[in-house]
Amino acid sequence: SARAARSGRKRSSAKPAPVKGSSQQDGGNVEEDLARARTHLAPAGEVVRSLQVSLLSWFDKAHRVLPWRKVNALADPYHVWVSELMLQQTRVETVIPYYKRWLEHFPTLMDLAKATLEQVRSIWAGLGYYRRAENLR
Repeated sequence: SARAARSGRKRSSAKPAPVKGSSQQDGGNVEEDLARARTHLAPAGEVVRSLQVSLLSWFDKAHRVLPWRKVNALADPYHVWVSELMLQQTRVETVIPYYKRWLEHFPTLMDLAKATLEQVRSIWAGLGYYRRAENLR
C-alpha cells in the first residue's frame, strides 16, 4: 500500500491465519461455519422471545384505551395514520377530542379527499402545526 511504502515497511503477502475451529482450518465448508454460528446465537433468540412475551403481557395489563386502537380487530390504517399525524408534538389527551371531531367530518380517506383545504384547516384548528393537516390532503 502507499502508506506502507511511505513508512518504509514491506507489505506482507502472507494470508491471515485461519480462525481456530473454522472450515479454513479443518477442511470443512462455509455452510458448516454458518450452522455453527447459528447455534451460538440461539440463546439470544430465546432472550428476544422472552422480552417479547414480557412486553406483550405488560401491554395487555397496562395499555390505555385509545379510539384509534381496535380490540380483537384490525385497526383502520386511515384512522391510525390520522392519529399518528395528530400525535406528532401533541399530547394524547389533547389529540383525542380533535381525532373524534376529525372522524365525524372525514370518516374515510375518500371523504378527506373530497374536502377543501379550508374545511381541513377548520377541523384541524387548535392543534397547531397546520402543515400536518395540509399534508393529509
